[in-house]
Amino acid sequence: MARNALRRGVAVGGCLIAVLSTCTGPTYNPPAGSDTSPSNLGVEVLVDELGQQLTPGSPSTSLDVSIYFSLNGQSGIEFNQGESVKCGGTSLSFTLGRYHASLSGWSDPVVCSYNRNGGSTKISAPVAQLPLPTYPTVGSTVPRTANLTVTYAQDPRSLGIRVRTDANIASDAAFKPETGSLVYDASQEKQGSGVLTLERRVKTNPTGTGFKSFTSTSNSDASVLITWG
Repeated sequence: MARNALRRGVAVGGCLIAVLSTCTGPTYNPPAGSDTSPSNLGVEVLVDELGQQLTPGSPSTSLDVSIYFSLNGQSGIEFNQGESVKCGGTSLSFTLGRYHASLSGWSDPVVCSYNRNGGSTKISAPVAQLPLPTYPTVGSTVPRTANLTVTYAQDPRSLGIRVRTDANIASDAAFKPETGSLVYDASQEKQGSGVLTLERRVKTNPTGTGFKSFTSTSNSDASVLITWG
């Protein structure tokens, strides 16, 4: 989990954060009597699905959901007039400028709600499919070539995909459009045991949500233990 925190930078709520990092964006408490109706709120949703397939079999995953609200040009809203934010039966707690929860069970899309004065407004965001590699697979011996072809199942909603390995842990490379395969320069990898991770991102900007503005970003990753030949 710590390695994931180092590698993904996403601008949310006016603050550049790394997922699961300690972004200390400002918190804003609306003055008493402020109209926090959905039509006055900006919403930014960050969904992060962290998967691992470090041994053969199904990957284990967890889902982190962060929801940032803005009002009258102020981001990091912490509500104080009885409002609540929930995903299913889980109440999101406010910390570091956003409402947050880690979910052990979810659907795609993940559906949450903003609740105020007895009313509820749906917050729906897609969950990027885990980009499980079809090559290399767990236990593969992989050549350290400058033109390594990595294959995977596509997610048609995806903004793009990229590779992270032992030699490029920060994964600064840009996301590439999904085609089912990509070419990776593995010539700098060290011979022996290693990890190859695929990272995927899905972004949406839907209309008709009931909020003043709405965006969502969903990240997912999946890793395989391999041997660099």
